[in-house]
Amino acid sequence: MSQSAFVHPLLSAHASRYSPHVERVTERVFLAVGFGLANTVMIVGDGGIVVVDTLESIEAAAEARDALREHCDLPVRALVYTHGHPDHVWGARAWVPEGTPIGGPNGVEIICHESVPHYVNEFANVLAPRYTLGGIYMYGALLPDGPEGFVVNGIGPRLRAGSRGYLPPTHTFATEDDIELAGIRMKLVFAPGESPDQIFVWLPDDRVVLSGDTVYRSFPNIYTIRGARFRDPRDWYHSVDKIRAFKPEHLVPCHGSAISGASEVSEVLCAYRDAIQYVFDQTIRGMNAGLAPSDLATSISLPPSLSSHPYLEQLYGQVDLCVQEIYTGLYGWFSGDGSELCAMSTQEEAAEIVALAGGLDGARTALNRSIEEGKVAWATKLATRILRTHPEATDVARIKADLLRRLAHETPNANIRNWWLTEAAVLDGTVSLTPEIGSAVARSRAAGLLEGVPVHDTVAALAVRLDPKASEGVHRSFMLTVFEKLQPHSSDSGTPATSPKDTDERKDLQGHKVSAVTVPIVVRNCVCAIEPWDLAVPDFAVQLSKATLIDLVLGELTWRAALNSGAAILTRGDSDAFLDFVALFDGWDS
Repeated sequence: MSQSAFVHPLLSAHASRYSPHVERVTERVFLAVGFGLANTVMIVGDGGIVVVDTLESIEAAAEARDALREHCDLPVRALVYTHGHPDHVWGARAWVPEGTPIGGPNGVEIICHESVPHYVNEFANVLAPRYTLGGIYMYGALLPDGPEGFVVNGIGPRLRAGSRGYLPPTHTFATEDDIELAGIRMKLVFAPGESPDQIFVWLPDDRVVLSGDTVYRSFPNIYTIRGARFRDPRDWYHSVDKIRAFKPEHLVPCHGSAISGASEVSEVLCAYRDAIQYVFDQTIRGMNAGLAPSDLATSISLPPSLSSHPYLEQLYGQVDLCVQEIYTGLYGWFSGDGSELCAMSTQEEAAEIVALAGGLDGARTALNRSIEEGKVAWATKLATRILRTHPEATDVARIKADLLRRLAHETPNANIRNWWLTEAAVLDGTVSLTPEIGSAVARSRAAGLLEGVPVHDTVAALAVRLDPKASEGVHRSFMLTVFEKLQPHSSDSGTPATSPKDTDERKDLQGHKVSAVTVPIVVRNCVCAIEPWDLAVPDFAVQLSKATLIDLVLGELTWRAALNSGAAILTRGDSDAFLDFVALFDGWDS
């Protein structure tokens, strides 16, 4: 991409790395880069191939597949997920079309860490609305292409929306697993870092490591602004050390191009883990000296020997964000300033600040003065306070939008740039984006994912949808029996897909022999609890298929329609009382 006044030079250079192409790393290891946010790897064996990671949609994965198929047309023996992030698992169906045998002696194996289905459920169900909204902002999904809009993501090209085709695993493991398929020897190693379910793949015969998201060409995204669980930097750099121990000659990341040459790989890995440890150690050192998160964030930076490294440019992760993540992840949000223990809403605090400035007019004057003095960061914060107390001040909204665009054009960090530009577009009305829209998008994306999530996890996620006011004083129990087909599954830890006591084999509503999962649910004290034992005499009992459950969770079907059509059968309790009960949950008005 050519230089532009609206794009940081580092981002312009970064964008040029992700044109779609295939790299031949070794005689039988091929890497597809630039077809989606992540990479896809094809390993050619004797009479078959193994595919590692499948991009974020069936459409993106199909393009990568077609490009890789120019080098080999052998059948797929297995898919390996390095972790459960959407850009690594949602495109699986492109490689395993409907009707293809999955699992068993003649089927395609789906291999990953044992916790992947749990974290897929978090993305598809539990926190889907919030994660989706954050992802729209951070990945610039609604920005137009061009120097004043979307340029590149920190670890790849534009995230490509499309059909979801996640397939649940047929084989999982806990710590390490040695597998041979089609003459391909693989060691799978648990390596948490960017995600808690991450693995890397060691190919001993090729001296190749497929590193997942443990290493990519940017300072690591130890804190992601779209939101995620705490990512402990110690886990991350220890996982890098696990890779180093194999002394690989080729490093194949899941984002960006491969690195070849034992010395080059060793040098990158050493610098990468040292940068992570440096930021962690210095943050803890500052915390023990009594410094607050904001003071730490503005005082810690990489030493020159690391800050100039090409794999540590802050294009995706950023040091100051990482520092604050470490503080809150290990110590919590409280810095030690007693005033923080006085709960105050953001609107109340904003009102006091605006009042101190002399009201709306005085705050406007202070805002303009800050801009004239070049205090852009403070000006954005002051504009935020004004808008919280005076949302009708459209002139302030336009000013804040202009300030955010100015900051976005100057930053090398793609995540922050995309967020600022999207927020600016929302402020000036160019884009309409609300939590409700995020929820709607999340529901549409979940349709192709929940089928691969254990029933118990899907049902347990209902707890966060219970309306506490509507459920006040309610004490009701509900036995839900969900019929689903048995999925082939193995695990070196011996943990099956669902707990044995919750799963048995019986006849479904049509008399077919299938597996059934029973989930005992109790609403009490304004919480929805999943009980660890069967309910002797529940108030309500319902039987339905897993497909019907998914339709209900996604809002594609109402409970009234499910009962009237026979898709769900109420085997205990009054139907009107049951419909009142399910209406306690968001999106289940009946």
